[in-house]
Amino acid sequence: MKKMKILLSALIFCIAMLSGGSFFAGINVDTARLQNDYPHWDLKNPASTVKLAMIDDFINKYKGNDYLSVFDWDGTLFCEHIPVKEMDNVEYAGQPAFYLWGAFNADKFTDFKLFPMFNTKNANFRKDVIQRTQSQESKLFDGMQNTAVPPTMPSTPYPVYNGDSYSKFTNTAIFTTGMTPAQLKQAQQEFFKEYDPTDFVFYPMLDVLQKMCDSGFNVWIITGSSQYFVGNALDYLQKNAVYKNGRNYNFSRILITPDGNYDASTSHIAGNGLKLLENGTFSAVYDDRFLSNDLINKAGLLYIIDKQGKFVAVNNIEAKGSKCAFVAGNTDGDLYDSSYVLQSSPLAPHTFVICVAPSPSSKILNYLQNYKNNSVILNMPEVFNK
Repeated sequence: MKKMKILLSALIFCIAMLSGGSFFAGINVDTARLQNDYPHWDLKNPASTVKLAMIDDFINKYKGNDYLSVFDWDGTLFCEHIPVKEMDNVEYAGQPAFYLWGAFNADKFTDFKLFPMFNTKNANFRKDVIQRTQSQESKLFDGMQNTAVPPTMPSTPYPVYNGDSYSKFTNTAIFTTGMTPAQLKQAQQEFFKEYDPTDFVFYPMLDVLQKMCDSGFNVWIITGSSQYFVGNALDYLQKNAVYKNGRNYNFSRILITPDGNYDASTSHIAGNGLKLLENGTFSAVYDDRFLSNDLINKAGLLYIIDKQGKFVAVNNIEAKGSKCAFVAGNTDGDLYDSSYVLQSSPLAPHTFVICVAPSPSSKILNYLQNYKNNSVILNMPEVFNK
């Protein structure tokens, strides 16, 4: 038995080296338990097993401490390449896919107007919704992309932000202006009938999210999408996606509402959404509740939930008492909070990062090479095999 354990350790070490990972000494790889806790992982893949063992080891070491654990949404938990049949199967992330679907399906709703601010007098609803979505997603014809140079801003206490990105992300939820959160949820339910979230979610990452929730972490989703949009998708998944043994996923530690409806005052989703008017409808005003503090307000800076803004949101959540131990992301938009948790968090170096299928040219991929004992890089087949 002792010889078998030594051979297994040697095998794991070799596999980790060959797969570009690193050997994390002291991990007890109990594949039966891993398969039970993370049922959607392919543990026939030795490299994936080593990565999952590292993730699970971190979770088990620090469970029950209410440590802040942050997940991105698009490209980390959910596919951001959804073929939109109304647009000849051009691929979009979930929220713009919903907007484009809505451009062709507004007549499904008779008791309220879908995207009411686009119901203009000249009746160009479909054209206007499509054009606005394409411009925000940089999918207009060549030569029409916005190439403005970011403005120069003070470098302290926070880094320079991109003015174009601010404009894009503050407008990402403008389609919902004039609607209520309940109407948005109803519209998404119709959208989900044709674009079922259970077909596009990254189940292995959803397993990790569930394990974090079950292990007493302070779990947050910090996303570039609208927090209401993501909240509705997450609620749909917990009602329709099976975790294990007939049990559905349960994200009550994230939504934190009795009815599963997103509530900005209690739910653990920070995104780029809109403030509500007194009558309960979405305004045209960006909701910066996750990005404001005395330092930022005094300096007159503006941020969105992306890049430096994710770092700001993490800092603001930490100010309430929970220190950040974990970040899961997929692009350079997650570099700032990832580097913070690995280098500057009060809990470092006892922290961890997951990066899902980063671009080969991304800065975050290069950065994480220096933290192989505190991070794993997952490839797309490991999280999404469709």
